[in-house]
Amino acid sequence: MVPYTLDALRDEILTDPTHLGYMQWQHQAPHGPYHGDDGMVCTLINQPRYPVLRSISLMDVTLWMVENDGARRLAEFASDAGPIGAIAQGALTMLTSPHIPLLDCENPRVLKLMQALVPKVFQQQELDQLLALGTVLQSRAEVLWGKGCGVDQNQVANAMGR
Repeated sequence: MVPYTLDALRDEILTDPTHLGYMQWQHQAPHGPYHGDDGMVCTLINQPRYPVLRSISLMDVTLWMVENDGARRLAEFASDAGPIGAIAQGALTMLTSPHIPLLDCENPRVLKLMQALVPKVFQQQELDQLLALGTVLQSRAEVLWGKGCGVDQNQVANAMGR
């Protein structure tokens, strides 16, 4: 099942809101549908180019923690009676528990908790290094229609009236 309509795909190609250049590969016949290189349109819409934050594996989190002495630094603040203590304790649990196999960076609450550790526990550059481990590139098709979505030549042809 296609997660989008052919009309939505056609609109994306014709309006090209992000200026990827679809129409240099599509031309309208004088009295008929568009024709052109559907493969190039697919390449443009399916090419990963937009950074997005995804989950980070426990192994990558653990390696980052070792490289940044994270467990010790968090433990130092976890005993604090103030708000930073609760945040540090939660982060220590979240970042070291074998029962949490992925750091869910797509969750805004997780990001807010991690950001609250700056600058007392971690520097912004250190947090940025951690988040970079979960940054992947997604395609325009994924931006529009969801993770893992792609467009093939037949879909482009159908959307363009062929």
